Order: sequence, then C-alpha cells, then structure tokens
Amino acid sequence: MKFIFILFYFTINLWAIEIEKTFQVEGMMCKNACPKKIIESTYDIDGIKNCTVDFKSKTATIIFDDEKVNSKLITEIINQKTYFKISETNQSSWSIFDWIWGK
Repeated sequence: MKFIFILFYFTINLWAIEIEKTFQVEGMMCKNACPKKIIESTYDIDGIKNCTVDFKSKTATIIFDDEKVNSKLITEIINQKTYFKISETNQSSWSIFDWIWGK
C-alpha cells in the first residue's frame, strides 16, 4: 500500500508543469523601484516560482506552476496591486507538451 501511495505522489508531481511566460509592462518610469514593485506584487501569488523584470525591454518573465495559477490570473493580480499595465506577449515558443495536449 505504501508503494502505491509513493508511486501516486511522484506521478502527480511529474505532471505539474512549470511554465515560463513573458509579459509586456507598460508604465515603468524608473529602473530600480518599478521592477521591484512588480516583483513584490508576485510574492503573495501561490504558484509563482520566479519573477524577473527587465527595464530596458519593458518585460517581466515569470515562471509559474500551471496547476496553481494561470497567466490570466497573474496579469489581473499584478494590474490590481500596481499601477502598471501588464499584458501577455505573443510568444511563438513551441513545447512538446503543448503539441500533445493541443494548446
């Protein structure tokens, strides 16, 4: 019985996929405080693993667990917590998982 539980536990964790998405950020005026504000706004969002903000390209790259949070919810929360407008970029990245599940 223990073996089945352990096997089940590790199988579920294999299917949890971390996704990396880039978001366009409008309204950043400074290169220190503005990116820090965006990063701090992601601290309370369950499922976000990492957030980096690039002031030059006006983008935020966020790595998150798609089982806990999605990109739409991330944009809504950051837009509410900050005065920046965050939107998804149209990335043309290809993933085998996207192909398998038809995303």
